[in-house]
Amino acid sequence: MSHTDEMILMWNEFITQEYQNYKMFINNNQMPQYRTNYINGNEIEIPFIMQADTSHNPMILNINIVYMEKDKYLHCQPSLFHEFTHMWDSANLFIDEEPLNRSKFLSLYTEYHASQIEFLRFIECRSIDNIHNITPLDEFFVFNKKISVIDYYLNVCRLLFEKSCIYKSYKTPENYKYLMDAYMYVFGIKNMYDKYVNNVEIPKINDIFYEYMLITYSLLQKYNTNDLFKPLLQHIDSLDVVFAKDFINLQQ
Repeated sequence: MSHTDEMILMWNEFITQEYQNYKMFINNNQMPQYRTNYINGNEIEIPFIMQADTSHNPMILNINIVYMEKDKYLHCQPSLFHEFTHMWDSANLFIDEEPLNRSKFLSLYTEYHASQIEFLRFIECRSIDNIHNITPLDEFFVFNKKISVIDYYLNVCRLLFEKSCIYKSYKTPENYKYLMDAYMYVFGIKNMYDKYVNNVEIPKINDIFYEYMLITYSLLQKYNTNDLFKPLLQHIDSLDVVFAKDFINLQQ
């Protein structure tokens, strides 16, 4: 057995165990079937360490094999739980809705939800029903190093700034999606941060979506998940119109 095969075997066992841990963490067994796919990031350029592809049956958990050879895989449970949440959402939320509308809704909402779960796992909560309060300076592991809770939030804020700058330079559908995802990372973590750490501000972003995204956050706070589908979907349509006008203006 090669070294890579040994690493894959180890990871398969680790991920299988964490999948069971995730079910206990969210107190829900309604998880889909999945398979793990290992991609060599040295041969194919991919912008992730791990990624859930929910468009297949069974779903696919992609793992960048480069990080299996480094110490960055240590304490990767928050990121795994983020991807597992995408799987849960895709398998369970609004399954009777029209597929295109459901896909649009989930493309935004699931990043918010996954970031909430990721943060709770980062601060080492035992489950979503056993959450403890912490301070901004408390430190927990992210992959191979410890960082403070406030730095964890500031890191996603920096990512949002970065994605906003990239979008303004290259107004593509892909960069629009990356920017929306970054907003939702901030919103999901802020929601948990406000509840269990301290109130924290949404960073002021200088792009055309900022005021619309503040409305997005207010909708996420106003409605519970069961009642969120129609109001958030209507708002997503408004966001898409803003992007479409911006994109068309760029082409002229």
